[in-house]
Amino acid sequence: MAGIVAIYNLVAGTNSNIIIHYLARSMQMLQHRGKAYWKMVIGNGVIGREGSLPSDDDILKMAQEQKLCASNGIGYLSKRSPQFPSMNTIYAALDGFFVDTEKLHLHPYIGQARHSDSLFKIYYIFTYLLIERRNPELAAEFLDRHLRGNLIIKINDDIYAYRNSSGFKPLVIATNRDKTLYIIASENSLRT
Repeated sequence: MAGIVAIYNLVAGTNSNIIIHYLARSMQMLQHRGKAYWKMVIGNGVIGREGSLPSDDDILKMAQEQKLCASNGIGYLSKRSPQFPSMNTIYAALDGFFVDTEKLHLHPYIGQARHSDSLFKIYYIFTYLLIERRNPELAAEFLDRHLRGNLIIKINDDIYAYRNSSGFKPLVIATNRDKTLYIIASENSLRT
């Protein structure tokens, strides 16, 4: 079991500390989902480590040291260390598991991901279908065949959240009253 969250602020020029603060607070609310490993992706940078989520001040200090700055971010909490090595190289948060992955290396769009772990193979094929082929419907169908749960992927400045059609895990979206800040989380309800 894991906790995943994504935050996107539509207001241009917003102080990125607000994103870091909201992401940290959201992850603290999900901390019952995992205390063995945490990760935040903000812009093109990552902070994270083994153990419980640190205090807001410590997270802000780490983010400032890494010069993390963006209008969006994703967070991940887990009760165990990441099961896929690619969690350290791609911007993804997984709350669930994969099925029917043993033949992914034969997929026509597998490309350079042929010898990678299952998460990276799925990420690679999904992004190929979504970005290169510009076919979000086919990309979603592909994920639905292989994912049981939720997956949030950050590609450049875009965030993609997916919940498989079986509804195996909860995934909710919330916004503030101005509809300038959006939060997606693997939880039953959210307050903004």
